Parts: sequence; structure tokens; C-alpha cells
Amino acid sequence: MKIDAFVNSDDNNKFGLLALNIKSYIRPFFQMQQPNQRRKSVDDRGRDVILIEDDEIDRISDLPTNVLDIIFKDVPFNELARTSVLSKKWRFFWTTHPTIILDGDFFEDISNNAGLVEYDFNNIIDKILLQHLGPIDKFVLDVSTIDIYEWDLDHWLLYVTKKGVKELTLDNSNQDPYTLPLCIFDCSSTFTFLSISNCMFKPPNPNKVFSNLLELHLKFINFLATHDIDAPLLTTLTFTSCNRIHFLLFFAPKVENLTIDDSHELQVSFFENFPNVKLLHILISHNLEEDYADGSFITWSKLLALCPNLTGLCFSNCCVRLLGLEIIPKMFNPEPSQLEHVRLGLEFFDIDLVSGALSLIRSSPKLRVLQIQALPNSSGQDIEDVLMYLNEPSCVNQPLEMLQYVELAEFEGTQSELIFLNLMLWKCPSLSQMIIRPSNEVDEADKWKFFAQVLQSHRASPTVQILLLP
Repeated sequence: MKIDAFVNSDDNNKFGLLALNIKSYIRPFFQMQQPNQRRKSVDDRGRDVILIEDDEIDRISDLPTNVLDIIFKDVPFNELARTSVLSKKWRFFWTTHPTIILDGDFFEDISNNAGLVEYDFNNIIDKILLQHLGPIDKFVLDVSTIDIYEWDLDHWLLYVTKKGVKELTLDNSNQDPYTLPLCIFDCSSTFTFLSISNCMFKPPNPNKVFSNLLELHLKFINFLATHDIDAPLLTTLTFTSCNRIHFLLFFAPKVENLTIDDSHELQVSFFENFPNVKLLHILISHNLEEDYADGSFITWSKLLALCPNLTGLCFSNCCVRLLGLEIIPKMFNPEPSQLEHVRLGLEFFDIDLVSGALSLIRSSPKLRVLQIQALPNSSGQDIEDVLMYLNEPSCVNQPLEMLQYVELAEFEGTQSELIFLNLMLWKCPSLSQMIIRPSNEVDEADKWKFFAQVLQSHRASPTVQILLLP
């Protein structure tokens, strides 16, 4: 059936059901009255002026189409469809807008609209795409809460890729894994942004080039074979709950932001692909020491050697433990780093973790921000080794000249936490603020007792503020 038939058919009326009155929603932009409603007045200097009512000017309708496209770029489709009630000029604006966002809110809106109950989701998506005219630059589809057929998803993706889509988000969470169709890889050169969830990643050949890709986000993906990914312009890369990411061999020399969230099989060689990374997040939610018993996990010295441009780190407790496996003796000192911002999960009763964290801090002369989340001593370990280590004069053997902000969250009021904060106050002459956030498990009286002990500590900075916050 021709596209024009869809545009002029009664099927378009269903979008009228979505097109509730939004004049109040965007009233400051849309002001519509007759141009003859002008009146005269006198200004504060006695001069005659003509007053133009705010309601007289339609400020937004006269803007160029490309400007309107930018303004409405991130507007969900249900809100975009509602613009059709504004005027005849806006009736078919949604059909040419290059962004289509069919997210969870869109499908919830459909489900709650009694007039649309008779339409199944597959049919609605078909109608939206078939009535769309012109290119599609951005397509967001969240099918995590609806029932669809794989062949429908195949032809929707085929349709938007033929329309030259540049930014694609596909959320298939809570469904069976979906095998990405070949059209995704055939038009790989057009993508600038990709976010894929719970899909099977099977390029037609082991070498794939994404020549214009700037951001890549992969979630709930299990890689089963080796693939070479050539993304020369890629700057942001995120893995969330992925397995066997070591199968991906990246050529991505411009990646600056790398996030690895609960994704396993991290080998040392993986980091060789990202020599220019500046911000690195590695979050591992459970103990993986057995998985890396052979020492294949990255260590402090190897990480800083392979990624010499790192300025920001965020590591979970398990990651800190694995990074610190090489720290024998406890005073291991890697080469000076470029780190400016460090955020760690830390068990203050574990000598390996504490010594590993202090080794990293000592080797970061440019460190400005240090954030630590204290983790509970659930195993009841003895902290005597930690106390002895923290009390050694060489534990922090030189001032941390650049450190300005220290935060300790979820503290339990232990002696090792107190000594650590004392060290930071004693060794940081530029410190401007120290924030202490207690755990909900700490008694109110104990919070203030601990805080009073910190306030009595020697301070290298005469202007530091020490705050106890919720």
C-alpha cells in the first residue's frame, strides 16, 4: 500500500487520540491570536509605543525546519503526535520529523488510552513507520515490556536503516535474546550512536568497520566468537552485564570514556586497545578472584602502563581486590599517574584492599578528588594488619599537594576509617572539603563521637571544611 494512502486515511485519527491538548504544555512557545490585536500605550519617557500581545506571536512555527527538528529531537513520539492539534501547519509535523522515540513511556501511554486498546503494538509501530516521510536520523525502540514477533522487529530495523538512521537504540531486555539482522551491519558506516540490549552480536564477517561511530553501548550481550571492530572515531564505549568481552578486538584509538559494568572475562590484552582512555569505570558486583586466579586480570602497574592518559577512575571493591593482587610487599609504588579523580569501593578491614588503594593514591600526584565508599566487614575479619599498615610512617610518605576534596561514604566508625581520614587531613595541604556520610547502621551517638574525633585531628590545610552529611 502506498505511503500516501496511510497519510490520508482514517488510520491517522488514532494519533488524534494521542493528540491531547498540549497548548498549556508549550504555551510559552506557541502564542496564537490575530495580528490586529495591537494597542497603543506610552512608555516611561512619554513616548508612544505599540504593544504587541504575547499571545499574538507564534514564536516557534516560523522557525526553520532544521531548527524545529533540533528542538524536538528528544521528545517522545506521544508528545510529538500531540503537536498535530496546534494548527493545520502542525498537523503532519510528526510525519517528517527525523526522530522517532518509541520508549517505555510511549507504550505505557498507549496501554492507558482506552481509545487505542483495539490496536496491537505491532500494528501501531507499522503505521507510524509507514506514514513517516523523509529520513530518520534517530530511532529509539524499547520492546522490553511488550510482546512482539522477531520478524516484525527485523522489518522495522530494515526500514529505519534504509532511511539512513544515525542514532539507534534498541532495548530488548526481559525478552529472549534477539539476533541482530544483517541490515545493522550492512549500514554500519552511517551509525554515530548505537545502544543495543539483550541481542546476539553476529557480524557477517569477523572484521567490521563502524567508520563514523562515536558512542557504543552494549548491554546483556554474550559474545561467542572473536570479532575485530574497527571504530576509528569512537570516543565512548560501555559494556553492561556482558560476557566474554575479550572476544572483541577493538581498533578504537580515540576512546576516552570506557565503562565495564559487571562484565566478565576481562583480560590484560583488552586494555591494549585503548591507550588514550581518560575515564575508566570498572564495576564488578561479586567476587571473581577464582576466575582470575591465573593472574590474567589487569593490575595497577599494568593498567597505568597501558593507559597512561587516565585522569579518572571508578572501581568497585572486587575490582580493587583483583588490581591489588600484585602488591607484595605492601609498599608497592607504580609509576606516577595523571589521575585527578578516583572513586573506590573499599573494605577497610582488608589489608590487600587498603594497601592497594594507598598505592594508587601515592602514585597520583595530580589527584584532586578522592571518593571512597566503605563496605561492611561481613566476614568479621581481624583488622590488626590494616591498623599496623596505616600507622607506618611510610604509608603515605609525602604530601598529596593537589588533593582538594575527600569523601567517605557509608562509614561504620571503625578505627581504620578514622586513621585513614587522619592521614588525609595530615597529608593534604590543599584540602578544602572533607565529607563524611555515615551508614544507616551506625548509631546516632556513634556518628557524632566519630565526627568529634575527626575534628580533633591535625590538619595540614588551615581552610578545610569537615562536614557530616546524611
